[in-house]
Amino acid sequence: MVGLATPPPGVRLVRATFHHARRDFPAALEDLDAVVKEDPGNVDAWLLRAEVLGTRGEHAEAARSCARLTALTSSLTVAVCEARVRSLAGHSRKAHALLSEALRRSERSQESRTRALATLAEAAALAGDVGLAERYFLRALSLDSKDYAARAAYADLLLDAGRAREAAVVVMDHTQDDRLLLRHALAENALGSSRASEVTQALSRRFEESRLRGTVSSRARRPASRSRWRRRRRRRSGWRRPCGHHSVSHGTCGC
Repeated sequence: MVGLATPPPGVRLVRATFHHARRDFPAALEDLDAVVKEDPGNVDAWLLRAEVLGTRGEHAEAARSCARLTALTSSLTVAVCEARVRSLAGHSRKAHALLSEALRRSERSQESRTRALATLAEAAALAGDVGLAERYFLRALSLDSKDYAARAAYADLLLDAGRAREAAVVVMDHTQDDRLLLRHALAENALGSSRASEVTQALSRRFEESRLRGTVSSRARRPASRSRWRRRRRRRSGWRRPCGHHSVSHGTCGC
């Protein structure tokens, strides 16, 4: 089956996104390397490749992926890429400064600005400035209330800060998205509310439906770049969370 052996770049990019969500970084890079070789102008592939490499600790190679974007897209998108790599390298404050300046100078699209603000929020969270991170998330969501990735990351920030009630409010009207249904279940369980069982059962049904379709939804999984600061905070708290059909330690949960 030649078509299956050599999928087109678009299919490889989707598959790489799934591998990245599963933290299967070698498989993700294999697909991304193939995409940028066949389609060197693919901005999304270079962005994801930089993030995967940065998560693996290959920061110099990740920076080179960002550099390839210079001739392909806006300076703000390039700055988003560079800021992510710097945050992953442990330089969150430098990432924040870089992206803040780029955002001030930019008049790009709403989507680009929303992405930049969400990246600023992540950098602030990595630096331990929860208040600043929250302000950036709120600005991002004011520009695009349906940016579900940013909404999920904001809910994560609130959950980690012990503000489960606020996290539930942030996500409860958007649970058609798998990521936000997961955060809703986490919030209701953290509160010990009467809705916890109902929402957790809905989450279990969602995962079962995905399993029966033959794929586990990658949207419900936490992006690797965002999970890093969450794991760092949780190691100090020993917090436990529900996942799928039962509660497990955060260190073993795959969601």
